[in-house]
Amino acid sequence: MATNIKQESDAIQSALSMFKIETLKTEQRQILDCLIRGKDCVAVLPTGYGKSLPYQMYLPVMRRIGASPGKVLVCCPLVSLMDDQVKRLSDLDCISAAYAGSRTNEAIRDGSIDLIFASPETLVGDRHWREQELDVSLIVVVEFHTIATWSVDDFWSIQKHTRPVRCLAPNCLPNM
Repeated sequence: MATNIKQESDAIQSALSMFKIETLKTEQRQILDCLIRGKDCVAVLPTGYGKSLPYQMYLPVMRRIGASPGKVLVCCPLVSLMDDQVKRLSDLDCISAAYAGSRTNEAIRDGSIDLIFASPETLVGDRHWREQELDVSLIVVVEFHTIATWSVDDFWSIQKHTRPVRCLAPNCLPNM
């Protein structure tokens, strides 16, 4: 969807207001710009820098500019981080968030959850998650540095499930 600069800027300012933040850091804006334009993005920034904010702002911004984005699927190996983000996002009226494995699985399946947090084990190891089709427009992988602790067997175990995980978002990623 083509938008003009003012419309996009107004949408971002509106989202910043919802999050009670005055401005984005340069790198956060670069991340958000990539997401808005549907481009791939890798963000390697220090702990506590605010890497989550751009993907949390993505849905309100897209909705404000008139787009109809799908869900955001966040793959995260840390339950405490998922829980913390879900709790913080629950204070916002414009976004619903939950993590897979919680008591909200039915709400996730019926499409009423906007930001879906799930562990890698759930995404690749739970057949029910791989077999459902979700309207996902953005996939985010956080805490990716933990891959350094994976063994070769772990890596290939994940790789054999890549196609089924991609099936969760058939319109989000190119075919393999």
